[in-house]
Amino acid sequence: MKNLFLLLIATSLSYSQNFWQQTSGPSGGYVGSFTINAAGQIFAGCGGIFRSTDHGSHWVATNNGLTTVGVATIAITADGTLFVGSGYDAVEAGGDGIFRSTDNGETWVQINNGLTNTEVRAIAFNAGGDVFAGTYGGGIHRSSDNGNTWVHIDGGIPNGNVMALAINPAGYIFAGTNDSGVFRSTNNGNSWVQMNNGLADVRIRAMIIGSASYLLAATDGGVYRSTDGGNSWVKQTNGIPGSDVKSLTLDSSKNVYAGAGNVYRSIDNGDHWTLAGNQLPSTAYALAVDSSGYVFAGGYAGVFRLTEVEAAWLSVSNGLISSTVGSLAVTSNGFVFAGTEGSGIFRSTDNGSTWEQTNNGITHPSVKTIAEHSNGDIFIGTGGGLFRSSDHGDHWVPLTNGITYNDVRSIVIDSTGVLFAGTGDSFWGTGGDGVHRSTDEGDTWIQVNNGLTNFKINKLALDSSGHLFAATGRGLFRSTDDGDNWVHLTNGLPDSAVYVVEVGPNGSVFASIIGDIVSGIGNAVYRSMDNGESWVQVGLSNNAFTAYAFSPNGNIYGGTFDKGAFVSIDNGTTWDSINTGLTFRSVISLAINSSGYVFAGTFGAGVFRSMQSITSAKENFSGVPTSFSLSQNYPNPFNPTTTIRYSLSGRSSVSLKVYDVLGREVATLVDGVQEAGNKAAEFNASGLSSGVYFYRLNAGTFSQTRKLLLLR
Repeated sequence: MKNLFLLLIATSLSYSQNFWQQTSGPSGGYVGSFTINAAGQIFAGCGGIFRSTDHGSHWVATNNGLTTVGVATIAITADGTLFVGSGYDAVEAGGDGIFRSTDNGETWVQINNGLTNTEVRAIAFNAGGDVFAGTYGGGIHRSSDNGNTWVHIDGGIPNGNVMALAINPAGYIFAGTNDSGVFRSTNNGNSWVQMNNGLADVRIRAMIIGSASYLLAATDGGVYRSTDGGNSWVKQTNGIPGSDVKSLTLDSSKNVYAGAGNVYRSIDNGDHWTLAGNQLPSTAYALAVDSSGYVFAGGYAGVFRLTEVEAAWLSVSNGLISSTVGSLAVTSNGFVFAGTEGSGIFRSTDNGSTWEQTNNGITHPSVKTIAEHSNGDIFIGTGGGLFRSSDHGDHWVPLTNGITYNDVRSIVIDSTGVLFAGTGDSFWGTGGDGVHRSTDEGDTWIQVNNGLTNFKINKLALDSSGHLFAATGRGLFRSTDDGDNWVHLTNGLPDSAVYVVEVGPNGSVFASIIGDIVSGIGNAVYRSMDNGESWVQVGLSNNAFTAYAFSPNGNIYGGTFDKGAFVSIDNGTTWDSINTGLTFRSVISLAINSSGYVFAGTFGAGVFRSMQSITSAKENFSGVPTSFSLSQNYPNPFNPTTTIRYSLSGRSSVSLKVYDVLGREVATLVDGVQEAGNKAAEFNASGLSSGVYFYRLNAGTFSQTRKLLLLR
């Protein structure tokens, strides 16, 4: 009998080496809090803590011991002790409580003893050394021992949704809430009284104590000031917008800065306001001023700085790797493009080692989707419409003729060059105007919604036959005639929000159903093997993938909102986690380049890349199994290749061989000592006749045999 030539993927990727490594960008991301120490070093909360020692020109992550990325607030005591409150921001829901650093952020310790709610939005200190923590849903806690222990003290505050804290020189404590205005305590927090006289807007975003002990509050309805300890409030309107103020801070001269769509400054305690600098590219959710007079504004596009000699805000996010990357694409020339939420689009020409922002001509900073035309043109969908580049991303032009909805979430291009654009709000929204089609490279568009019953398009996908799938806010639809008509697909598929739809190289269609994105309840993955006619649930319980990518060897990669990345080598039936080296587990975009490197875009930590090419390594994806096992090969029947998976619970001498029905050995797939882990070997039956074969695994004292079927 002919010797069998085996196509084996060499080497093993074990967990002595991480699967992932963080790339150098894209820089930027949501910055929701600042503090500055006595030496002028500035700390920014965004996907963890970053520190700058040169007025924001460069940033370094200082997260040793910090297990949260959702930094809602940072505060510093007079002796330089840093406190971080972990809670919902642009990065994560819930929170991990409070962390403290006594060495300038080098190391952090979690200090939650007695804390009954761990979603911490505000921290303040009084002159006596007490620490106060405002939580969302759990009121206020106080510590008299530098945070080692906490006591709940919010009697009188309904709901307990505390967003801001401020303490005046008399020791009065003011708590700003999300829905009930301002409360005051005159007895160190033991009791509280609501103080809303004149306060027409009760959603408080920030509070500060200005000169003369004046109290200022930022609300959704503008800035309010109290000159009598909170007894009465007056709205400040002279030169400042009357709505949606997100942040407040003071400089060393007690001048007040207010962050909204722009930054405004008052030198008279809020009586009059003037614009600080020019138009700010991003809403200022956080503000700080250092002793040199540099003003820092943080928001969805990272950090911006304004000096007294500058009339314009300067982006200073170098090293601040906290961007949310909702879209990834690898173009035919090998460039990697990353679309961010708030900072536009970035390009890497060196496999992710460096990133360059390429926003020339883009008028909206949130890039939702990226697609390449066969002629090399690149199309992106943003929160402000469609754009096209004909020079590898150097310049972009808007495409507006016929697009009826600005928020473009998905673009696909079929083999003939026809473009389809899906419109719709963000995940939490309900708006959208369905699907648009262009037959002239995006110059003009028409709506193609006949048969669609939901017009919020989350994702579009095409199969090799040109059939178009649309994941919508309610259900999955398919068109077999370039979008002219749509059919609702329901056989085995819930009539729920479909977040993602993707088509694999073998024609399998995958749909992610979203129930509760935070708890995971109701989330699921469904697969169709017959072009969407019928569906079965596969994959992980209460988990839905936010992104998919398909490798040349048939493996499928999936990203999740809070559990990291997974891989399947059996067409989605089972999944293994691949999270080593992935320091942030919210993966919302995936791509694989021609060299076999996997790229993962995260919700708050930039882009990660696999450390090795997946086409040159046998992938051992999960932790140590609890037992030895041999799985059924997939696919089965097969022609001519199939994958055999097996698990080793300990280091073993391993033999994996294939036999014909007469018991003659036809192939040796594995013969040697292997470490514990989940393994996979590929069997290529080229040169063998159709029929039944057997494969046997011997590992130590474990032995198991299974049958496989080769069909020519």
